[in-house]
Amino acid sequence: MVLPDAALDAAADAAVSAAFDLIAATTERPRGITERRDQLESRLRDIEATALRALESGAGVLSR
Repeated sequence: MVLPDAALDAAADAAVSAAFDLIAATTERPRGITERRDQLESRLRDIEATALRALESGAGVLSR
């Protein structure tokens, strides 16, 4: 069975969201879980935006 792009995107978003919840809950920091989760989401959005710009210009992205 092949899923349409929208279904794949929704499934990927759900998997990433679950991973954020787990990472935020198991990370020891002075911040709360909600703040850590928000920071993770923000960083991932930055990486995605950079990767899209690089793809559009034919370049690549290094991430560490």
